[in-house]
Amino acid sequence: SAGMPGRPVRQIEENVNAARWGNLLFRYSGRPADRELAGHAMKYLASPALVRNRRFLTGVLLADAELASEPEHVTVLGPKNDPTALALHRAALAHPFLYRRIEWWDRKEGPLPNADVEYPELEKPAAFLCVNGACSTPFFTPEKLLAGLERLDK
Repeated sequence: SAGMPGRPVRQIEENVNAARWGNLLFRYSGRPADRELAGHAMKYLASPALVRNRRFLTGVLLADAELASEPEHVTVLGPKNDPTALALHRAALAHPFLYRRIEWWDRKEGPLPNADVEYPELEKPAAFLCVNGACSTPFFTPEKLLAGLERLDK
């Protein structure tokens, strides 16, 4: 009938966004269903029919790289009303990561959704840089955290 599309149109950009969003959501939540969402979108993006008709799909390459690696991971430990914890969190957010997981854990709020790393009990707020489940020694000031982030980028 007039005005009705014949076949559904698959949007490449929407699938790239779904793959990247599902993957990042999985990194924060730890829920397998979020990872499955990312994998489903990536399956379409890596299909021979799509790849054969396009030469250079930067979004697809970016999504693939993110699904295959861990994001830069910073966790701030400390109460949400503590000025030092707030400064550490702001420093982590200010760093120009392209692919990141930044968490602020106030133990009074319960466990983190994806508790894939164990953190020590400390008497003052601190931040940790984590890569593949292993974390740095604690950073107690925003300046030291930013210096650690700069070293990580090299």
